[in-house]
Order: sequence, then structure tokens, then C-alpha cells
Amino acid sequence: SLDFIELLIKEKKWIIAKVSLAIIGVGILVAILLGIHFTRPISQLALATREIARGNYHYQVTPVRNDEIGDLAIAFNRMSRELWMKSVIQKSFGKYVGKDVLKMILGNPESNWLKGQKSNATVLFTDIRGFTSYAESKEPYEIVDKLNQYFEIVTNIILKYGGYIDKFVGDAVLAVFGVPVFCEDHMEKAVRAAVEIEIDLCKKADLCDNPLLSSIGIGINSGIVVHGNIGSQIKMEYTVIGDTVNIASRLNGLADSGEIIISETIWKNLNEKLITKEIAPQKIKGRVNPVRVYKVLGIRDKKKDEKNRDNRRNGGRQGI
Repeated sequence: SLDFIELLIKEKKWIIAKVSLAIIGVGILVAILLGIHFTRPISQLALATREIARGNYHYQVTPVRNDEIGDLAIAFNRMSRELWMKSVIQKSFGKYVGKDVLKMILGNPESNWLKGQKSNATVLFTDIRGFTSYAESKEPYEIVDKLNQYFEIVTNIILKYGGYIDKFVGDAVLAVFGVPVFCEDHMEKAVRAAVEIEIDLCKKADLCDNPLLSSIGIGINSGIVVHGNIGSQIKMEYTVIGDTVNIASRLNGLADSGEIIISETIWKNLNEKLITKEIAPQKIKGRVNPVRVYKVLGIRDKKKDEKNRDNRRNGGRQGI
């Protein structure tokens, strides 16, 4: 009968509906499992990428699969190790060539800046008086320890004023202001750095029980220098050379313990800002005629001078 046929059709419809729902449910479950299977390692890689971006080069992804995603995790771990090694090399290399030079090398390694160039700069030399006699009676470890204290103080102050540590030569420090990073007031920065160096060394000589700190002489000269990479294909260094550097070294030889000797060039440009004393013209190797040199006694305090000037004016008016 028709009723019996319609009943069978309804039963089959319900069976088809149930089977369809079961298939759909199984499909959804499989899709979820597959999604978790593929997205979890991708999420881990995304997290690892964020950690690398923060500078955490030690972060590693655990490769638990043998497919392309597992290969990607292995490649990512290799990349993180290489980035860590690169950061270590940069930090170590920066201690030898200076941060400014390192930035130039990394920023544009194929640039011609490495070739020799002429620039106007100020050269500062520091040296320890009586170091040879001091070193003869001390143990090597003690000498190195005292020298490092001296180098640490001088280096921090020079960097504070924008100078570049060219090299350490025994117990001497060669610093330059104006190259490789240009600045217009390189003369003033060099002199201010020298004054602060002498003040700081004098304060810490007794605190650190280091007699070397009170035996530093400084010479400063300004002029044209040649700067660039000098050396061979095996060993090169960024440095400055020229007559300006030689004169600065000679002026340093004239400075006694705690003294700062500057050239006439610096005196002419900074006379109004410095308290100086002219000493007898000195015969310097490489120059036919004696050169005029000056001893720096301090830096003028503009605000204090203006206050004293105002006080004298007010006192004069009251007297009238």
C-alpha cells in the first residue's frame, strides 16, 4: 500500500540523515585534529620568531616531526644559533674596533669609507709618568690590574664626550674627536674630556690605591688627520695618522703628572672658554721653530663669571 511505502521512505530518510550527520561529525573531528596537528608547530615557530625578535637567540624549537615542518624547525634552530654567534662576534669585535666603526662596517661593508680620507679632528694622548720604574718593582698581574683601572676611567670619559679610542699603546691612550663620527665642537669636547679625566683620576687615585692614576699627563692637538683602514690583507685597523697626531704625541711628552698641554691652534679657538697659562715655547721634533704651547688650568664657568660681573656692578652702584 502507499502508506507502507511512505513509511519506508521516512525510515530511510532518518537513516540517511543520521549517517550524514555522523559523516559530518567525523569530518569536523578529523579537521580539528588535522588543524591542531599542523597549527601547533606553526604557533611554536611564531612564538620562537617573537623571542628571536626580542633578542633571545637561545630560544630553540623542539623538532618532533619528520615532515617539512620538522625540517623547518631544525632550520630555525640553526638560524638562532648563528644569530647568537653573530651577536657575540659583534660585541667582541666592537671592543677592538669601536662601536662607531663597527656600525659603519655592518651598515655598509662595501663602502669606500674604509679608504684613507682627510678630515679636521682633535687628537688626545694620555700617558703615565714613571711607568717603567713602577713596573720594574711590581708583579705582572698587579701591573695589568692597575693599568686596566686607568684605561677604564679614561675610556668611559672619552666615550662620554663622543671621542673614539684609536688604540692603547703600552701605557698610553690615543683618542680622536671628530672622526669617524663628525662633530663641529671636537676641540672643546676633547679638552673637556681631558679636564674631567684628570679630576676623576685624582679623586680615585687614593680610593683605588692606584698611584698610576695621579701620574697621567695629557697632550692635545687639532688639525688635519688622515683616517681609514691601514694595514695588510691579513691584519688591518682603523686609525689616524699625520702631523697632527705626531704633534699631539710630542705635547703629551711635555705634560707632567696631572697636566694638560694644548697646542696654539686649540688655544686660539677656545681661549675664552679656558683658563690657561702659556709656557715657554718648546722645541719639538719635526718642527724647525719652537712652538707655542699652553697649560690648561680649568674651564671657565660662564654662569659664575656673569654672576661675579653682576655683583661687581651692583657693588659699584651702591658705592656711588
